[in-house]
Amino acid sequence: MQERIGNVFVARVPFVNTPLLATFSLNLNAFLKALVLAGKERIDLVWAHEPTAGFFAFLLKLVTGIPYVLHVHSRGSLEPGSFLRRLALRLMELFAYRGADKTIFVSKNVLREFVKEFCLNERECVFVPIGVQARRRRGKQIKEIIELRKRKKRIACFVGRLHSVKGVEYAIQAIAGLPNVALLIVGGGEEKRELEELSESLGVSERIVFLGARIDLEKILPYCDLFVLPSLSEGLPHSLLEALASGIPVVASNVGEIPNLIEAKYLVEPRNVEELRKK
Repeated sequence: MQERIGNVFVARVPFVNTPLLATFSLNLNAFLKALVLAGKERIDLVWAHEPTAGFFAFLLKLVTGIPYVLHVHSRGSLEPGSFLRRLALRLMELFAYRGADKTIFVSKNVLREFVKEFCLNERECVFVPIGVQARRRRGKQIKEIIELRKRKKRIACFVGRLHSVKGVEYAIQAIAGLPNVALLIVGGGEEKRELEELSESLGVSERIVFLGARIDLEKILPYCDLFVLPSLSEGLPHSLLEALASGIPVVASNVGEIPNLIEAKYLVEPRNVEELRKK
């Protein structure tokens, strides 16, 4: 599908909406579309996010000579997952990072790691932090929060994709030892069913509320008592910035750029359920 939004030409591409194929199929189709457009239109630059898109941008550069900027958010090949998935991401990283004309990092820590590991030219690497609107307008709180307040529950909130790298299972385990605390989980992903089953097995399903993917965080975050992000790996998490902008305290893992955003007393080590529960 193609359309124009103001002076911007938008070409949308289909993808296979399954956990294993979504990212790869989207970027493959975007590569093929760009290849066709390059024969008709002038393309000055490709802006690729993360190594899968960067790999296809690398291939496009080989064929057409179009330069590309790679925007890096996290360490995909170090995230939990199957060996084949991590190997594939690692191979794509090797091509994507070394072929980029400029690489943008949202985390200084990840930037330093990549410069050393991939022998990158540090002058071609740029740190550009993510930003959010500092003053958040409160929306009307959602009904799930109203119901939890009626039950006299304190409310913790997680926002992110439901993937093992986000450590949501550890937040659920921590909640199991806190009978007066409920957890709102905002986001979707491949592990939703497993997390629901974990909640049921621990006997806390009435205090774990799955809200699905939402964009109306102004109706959720300002009314929570705490934001929790128990990730195993991160770059600079946008959801954490949203929570801070909403004025609620944060407890998060001591990974990625997080230690540069919040005080040490609010940090926990990944996978440490007891420490997370105490914080």
